[in-house]
Amino acid sequence: MPGVRPATVCFDHMEPGMINTRYKCCKECIEIPRYGYPGQKMATYCKAHAREGMVLVSKKHCVECERPPRYNYPGKKPALYCGEHRLEGMINIHRRKCIYCEKSAAYNTMGSRPVVCYLHKSAGMVEVYRLKPVAE
Repeated sequence: MPGVRPATVCFDHMEPGMINTRYKCCKECIEIPRYGYPGQKMATYCKAHAREGMVLVSKKHCVECERPPRYNYPGKKPALYCGEHRLEGMINIHRRKCIYCEKSAAYNTMGSRPVVCYLHKSAGMVEVYRLKPVAE
């Protein structure tokens, strides 16, 4: 854009009168737009200024609703359905799998990534996402 210099400061240090030159802004404020009409590729409004009938267009959503998708059949990508609308046999493809079965892994030693499910956990392992010690 002619006359617009590259970004030189972050949001916290911007001075009065400065504008965001790195990202598109909502048509009514300086927020990053995430909403538009169904079928639109580009978002034009932020959540506060979204018009009636607009949907979240900046992210993928469930085939049936507006929630983020997490489920599909094993080995298939991308995720297509949310937990409420998932079909029989679909799994959460965003969670790590247990090294012994197909269930979601949630347990390992403190500070490590999850590698086993509830059924395969052993003494001393914690639920990594909630950091709950496992009873021995």
